Amino acid sequence: MNRTWFASILLAVLLGIGILVSFLIGNIAKETESLLKKSVSYVELGDFSSAESHCRKTLDYWMEHHGIMAAFLRHDEPDAVETGLAQLISYARTQDNDEFLAVFEEVRYHLNHIREMELPKMQNIL
Repeated sequence: MNRTWFASILLAVLLGIGILVSFLIGNIAKETESLLKKSVSYVELGDFSSAESHCRKTLDYWMEHHGIMAAFLRHDEPDAVETGLAQLISYARTQDNDEFLAVFEEVRYHLNHIREMELPKMQNIL
């Protein structure tokens, strides 16, 4: 009887942790995307120095949460976001509008994919 209760409690705790981590990773990806959208608005206005500093802030935010991403996700997606953010800083510095926007779309794709991976869908479970 005690083993059944212990197993039930352990299962509930693990399920709770899984739900919490899924929610947390989704929020990190969503916040990163919203920060990046502000950088894009600076680029569209031609204010590349503000876009560069905002991209640096976005990269700093992403790196603050790198530990949880590395622990719970495959490394290719968070690494692609990190690489893309570094490229955005470089393109903002060189004032390359077209490349900046192209890399922004790539980073946005990876952020959306991270959120999709964490949703409790049948394809993600199997």
